[in-house]
Order: sequence, then structure tokens, then C-alpha cells
Amino acid sequence: MDIKEAIADAIEVISKYVLPLYVEHRSRQMLIGSGFFVETRNKLALVTAAHVLNRISNANPLFVYRRPNELVQITGKRFLSDPEGIDLGFILTSNFQLPWVDVSKFACRIEYLHAQRTPRSERLYVIAGYPETKNRLNPKNQTIKATIHAYYAHSIPDHEYQQYGLDPNIHVALPLDRKRGFDASGRLVNFPKPQGMSGSPIWELFDESEYAHPPRIFPLVAVGTTYNKKILYGTDVGHLLSKLLVAV
Repeated sequence: MDIKEAIADAIEVISKYVLPLYVEHRSRQMLIGSGFFVETRNKLALVTAAHVLNRISNANPLFVYRRPNELVQITGKRFLSDPEGIDLGFILTSNFQLPWVDVSKFACRIEYLHAQRTPRSERLYVIAGYPETKNRLNPKNQTIKATIHAYYAHSIPDHEYQQYGLDPNIHVALPLDRKRGFDASGRLVNFPKPQGMSGSPIWELFDESEYAHPPRIFPLVAVGTTYNKKILYGTDVGHLLSKLLVAV
């Protein structure tokens, strides 16, 4: 199996954990980001970027699709990162459970999250989420077709992080070559503009032969937050993990 086939197979698994996030705008659902659920004790936490959660309010709540034709509101206590440069947040909710079989969505177990796997150089990462340009509303029946896309790349060298104002202990930075995209079927495609992918999980791919007892799934190491200067940025899950472990 070549690298592209292996990545396509990995993306098929990873995609089951990612959801598109919506708010209502002019009586229509508007995509504002991507996210994923993490099981924490007896509750579920919906994780995304803090700036995505800052777009919601009591008057403008957050929704996800539990079934193709069933929209559900996400409610619960909201946690947002406070340190500058830590763009992470989650909603601790207890009003439903996963998996959602009808849309093939599952929650991550908290042990899937792995903080500060450094150095970043030479590590291969994949990010999967829902680009805004691949989200289509059918106004006749008010249904939405959201298509997940994924992108893989090695990190930029650790010594280059500083020139972007980043720290490899806190961030993951991936050079964006839009010819390295994958669609939901694992087919190699041009990667769309990443708007709408804020909050997408970033996973580290590894060679199972390097482990005597490889992890059950690839380590989830960061949350995608922004795109600038042809670099996709993510924030390490370390700060998120510490808050999830004490969230009540």
C-alpha cells in the first residue's frame, strides 16, 4: 500500500469523528466551523476553536445534525481558553449520547488526545473538516449537503515556528499545498479554501511497525484554528486536555 492509499484509509476512519457546526442566519443554517465530541466522564464535550464558539449566543445558538433531517441544538456549560494564542473551546453537554448511526458519527475517547508530541519536524499530520465552499443548502426542502475534506502534510521545521510567531510546544503548523487534498471517499482532489474548518481535529499519522503495541487510533494532537501565509495553524490539545479532565 502506498502513502496516498494509507492516508485515504486513515481519513475514512478519522472522518467519523468530525461534524459541521451551524447557526441560524436569516432562517437558514449557516456553517461556522467544524468540531468533534470527546467523552469525558459521564458527559460529552463538543470541542472546536474558541473563536467559533464566540460566534454563538442565547439568541444565536449552535446546531449539529444528528440525522440527515434532524437538527439538534448544542447546550451546556461553555469553556473558552484564556491565554493569548490558545484558540480552543468546548461545550460540556449532557443532553444526548453518541454514536449517531444514521450519520456515522462517533465520539472520541479522551485517551485519543495526546499533548505536546514534539519535535514537530518530520511528523506527518492530517486535518479533516468541513470547508464552507463544500456546504450546500437546498432551499426547497431545507436540507444541507456538507462534504468533508482532508489534507495531509509534514510540519514545517521546528526552527521556523518562531518566524510565524508560533511555538512548536503549543502549535502545529502545516504548509498548505492545495494539490494534497482528499474528499470523503478518499479520492485525491484539490483542497478547497479552508474557511469553515476552524475547530477541525488534527491527527498525527504514524507507521504501526514503529510500535510494539500501536495505539487503537491515530493520536489527536491539535485543533485547527486559522490559515495565513499559506500555512494551516493548529493549537496543541494540551491546554484543552487539562480543562476537560477537570470539567464538571
